[in-house]
Amino acid sequence: MTQLETIQSIINDLNNEGIKLLINDNQLAIRVPKTKKVNSQLLQSLKENRSDILFYLKWKSGKSLLNV
Repeated sequence: MTQLETIQSIINDLNNEGIKLLINDNQLAIRVPKTKKVNSQLLQSLKENRSDILFYLKWKSGKSLLNV
């Protein structure tokens, strides 16, 4: 699996769990529903790939990548 496929897979898994990813001041934040228990492996994957995920989300949304 390529890095891009890994990132897309993590994002899809988070979306399927109802977890929202947010970009705030060049940082990645997550919003988890109060009633949701989050898969620890999924959070670990997010933690290990957060800079790549942030870059991907900014690229996909068309935001400036110069400040990453």
